This record gives sequence, C-alpha cells and structure tokens, in this order.
Amino acid sequence: MIQDEHVHSLGAMIACLHRHNLRYLSQELEIYGIGGGQFRFLLALYHVDGIRPEELSRMLMVNRATVTRALKRLEDAGYVQRTPDPEDRRALVVNLTEEGHRMHRFIRQLSQKRSESMLAGFSEEEKTLFRNLLEKAI
Repeated sequence: MIQDEHVHSLGAMIACLHRHNLRYLSQELEIYGIGGGQFRFLLALYHVDGIRPEELSRMLMVNRATVTRALKRLEDAGYVQRTPDPEDRRALVVNLTEEGHRMHRFIRQLSQKRSESMLAGFSEEEKTLFRNLLEKAI
C-alpha cells in the first residue's frame, strides 16, 4: 500500500470502506439485474414509496437522467413500477413492487452479512465503540 498521508486520512479510509462495500453489493446483486448504484434506489423507495422521480433525484443527490436510467432498469427487472400520480395525473410516482420489497429484504441481509464480515476481527466492545464513533462523526 502507498505510504502517503492521504491514504491514511480519515476521509480516504472511510471512502475505501465505502468502495469495498459497494463492490461487494454490486457483485452480489449483478445476477439479479441490479447494477452498481441501483440498489440505493430500492433502499430509498422502501422508505418513501410513492415518490416522484424528481424528489428521488433530490433525495439521493443525483441528476434526473441518472434517476430515469436507474428506474428504467429496475422497472424492466420488475422491482419498481411507475404510475400516474393520483394528485396530478400528468406526473408519475414510483413504487416498489412485491418483488422490489423482496429484493429490499435481500439487500438488507447482504448488508448485514457484509457488516459482520468487515467487523469479524473486532471484539463486541470494539464493534460497539466503532459504531458509536462513526455515528458521532456523522
């Protein structure tokens, strides 16, 4: 590993953990037709089902084109559906399908498994401390 101050900065280490986590989830979800960042959309929709795409764009801090592409792939795979907004028939809202809800549960299980794997060498006390420190930093 490069012996550089930047590599060992807190931000770089957290970013590295994040990249490893994304890579793991992407590899596990690829066979289900879910690409790299698309699982974020499923997780978000679980919490705010029935949201307009432009609101999803703001919530996830991505542009509308990214939202449109992700929703198209997720819709084609059967995880979401776009329907007219009951309050404004000109607009659309996005909802998880039953398959989308099942996939959400699966992603949560994968995330839990990954977290356990990442913390495997930690004592229970260290795990608690690590989580508390991360929460405090956030």
